[in-house]
Amino acid sequence: MVASSRIFGKLRDDTQSSSTRIFNLPTLTIEQLLTAFQEMDLKVTEQDLLHPTAEHTEQIFVNILYQLKPSIYKEIETTALPLDEFDFEPVPRSLLVYSRMRSMLKDIGFTDFEMLDMTHPAPHRLARIMSALVNYAMFRDRRWENFEKGMIEADRLEEKVHQEEQEIAKSDSQLLVEREEMSRVEYEIQQLETESQTEAYSLREIAKTADELIAEANELKKQRGRLKDEMEEAQFNLLQLLNQFNPTKSLLDISPHEKQKILEELRSSLQSEEQRVEQIMQQLEEQKHQLDNLQSLIRSLDLARQRLWDSKRDKYDCIQTEEEEQAMKQEEQNVYAQREIIRQTHQNVLRSLNLLTTKKEKEQEQLTIFNDNHPLKLEAVQKTVRQSYEETKEFERLGREIQAVFDDFDNKIATTKTAARDELQLWMDEYRSLMKELNSCWKIVEQEL
Repeated sequence: MVASSRIFGKLRDDTQSSSTRIFNLPTLTIEQLLTAFQEMDLKVTEQDLLHPTAEHTEQIFVNILYQLKPSIYKEIETTALPLDEFDFEPVPRSLLVYSRMRSMLKDIGFTDFEMLDMTHPAPHRLARIMSALVNYAMFRDRRWENFEKGMIEADRLEEKVHQEEQEIAKSDSQLLVEREEMSRVEYEIQQLETESQTEAYSLREIAKTADELIAEANELKKQRGRLKDEMEEAQFNLLQLLNQFNPTKSLLDISPHEKQKILEELRSSLQSEEQRVEQIMQQLEEQKHQLDNLQSLIRSLDLARQRLWDSKRDKYDCIQTEEEEQAMKQEEQNVYAQREIIRQTHQNVLRSLNLLTTKKEKEQEQLTIFNDNHPLKLEAVQKTVRQSYEETKEFERLGREIQAVFDDFDNKIATTKTAARDELQLWMDEYRSLMKELNSCWKIVEQEL
């Protein structure tokens, strides 16, 4: 087609009414028309324009219709209309060409096209008609380029809309999945809250057991006081028994009856002390059992605290457990206090054992006085003293074992406290990270909504 930079153009006549449009473009020269027809691939010669004939002119119009209105051209080639309802003779082809050409020229502003322009074409009229058709073809080509660009842009926008609809559908599907996931998480949170209430009840039961153990420890402390008083009383009685002897009086001046009486009193005193030692040993066993109970309580508290922390961490609420951690620390302090009470009791028992050991050594010295006159009885008494001494050594060994248990208990408490502090810090870090991710997810969900 002729480029848009050519001299052809459509001049608009503002003086004409829209209902009586008249072609008002300059008539093109023969050379311009031939050039335009060549670009339109139409075989038109200069002779056809200067000396037109009806046959050639009709063929030119048909070819132009084929170029500009293919549907009309097909209709002309296939349609044969009757003249009227009583005549079935086909309409002449020239009449169809005239009708379609006249309609198209009227649409583009050329309103005075007549049948004579086809049957008896005049060169100047034909030039005006051809100029109108060429200008229309050029105008249509320019509009067609814009139309193609618009179609390409429309296709691109339609594809973009399709992609956006797919993204929206995908987002809706993802949002539905996230809502289902949120429902599941809410159900799990409710379950965790129920478990937390159960754990809290268990913790209260453990605290109640701890109170009972504290009461038992206080009772043990009272028994320790009574035992101490009884040991002091026994020690005082033994000293009174020894003071019955006159330090200035010779052992040879003591009668055999008196010696026998003193020996029996010493033996009775030793038996009493043996009973006291057995009672002390029973007290040590009870204290050891009490210590085992306290250790079991500590393990139960640690297990309950661990389970409570796990449940709180799973529902992303670790911050609320700081008060519970303080309560745990308070319970640990109470356990430390009970442990200190038992430690003091143990030390008092060890001091009592030391007093018994000293007292038995003094008794052994007193019994050596009877070594010359009563060798057999003295040997029996010495055997008893040795047994008591061995029992005292056994008590000391048990005391060392209890002390080792206390030391191990202290180490475990310190290790547990450090591990709990580190684990608490780790949980807090994980909780902050999880809350940050959860906030990001909520922002994404809000944006999608």
